[in-house]
Amino acid sequence: MRRVDALFQEYASYHSTRGNLVCHAFGIPLIIFGLFSILLKVRLPLSLPWDSPTLAEVLIVLATVYYLTLEVRLAAVMLLVGFLFDLLARGVDNVWVGGAAFAVGWVFRGVGHS
Repeated sequence: MRRVDALFQEYASYHSTRGNLVCHAFGIPLIIFGLFSILLKVRLPLSLPWDSPTLAEVLIVLATVYYLTLEVRLAAVMLLVGFLFDLLARGVDNVWVGGAAFAVGWVFRGVGHS
């Protein structure tokens, strides 16, 4: 069995009830959106000819590298998802909105696991 298949199988064993799936469907995107909204505010102190990267972009790169160790197609999908969340988070210029989304997302996730 491939490592990614084992990870998906383990994930499925803890996330099989309808309530859990619904809570995760709302909670996880809120967590990611909130995290990116906050991390976009932190620029790395690099002297580049273009804008210096943010911690959100560093997170996308690190997550993509991790997913590449599991499966190339999964990495491509998650890179696209990360890019889309990065764009969505750029539309919110208020770190409090991102923080609230992050907190509410964790509440959804917590309820889903109770």
